[in-house]
Amino acid sequence: MICLQWLRHRVLPSYPESFLFPPEDLLPQLVDLYFEVVNTYEPLLHRPTFQNGLNDQLHLKNPEFAMLVLLVCAIGARYSDDDRVFLDNRRELPESAGAKW
Repeated sequence: MICLQWLRHRVLPSYPESFLFPPEDLLPQLVDLYFEVVNTYEPLLHRPTFQNGLNDQLHLKNPEFAMLVLLVCAIGARYSDDDRVFLDNRRELPESAGAKW
């Protein structure tokens, strides 16, 4: 019998103690941009299910969902013209859009 050592050990993920989310008024805009621009062509997420999680504030209780929300915000930020999506709120750094998240 072959024993695969890596199957015996379970690696538990580590998470930061807290997450930095976009401001409350910006977060829904970034989510909208993600679903309108990206998810339309690459449908990876079911919007009603994702939106239910946001409405239930699951991102404040569940680290896995929190990371998914940050990913959606970071991608949505690439299509935003809001100064707050850029590092140091500087539009002259367009490649930094979403890097905060």
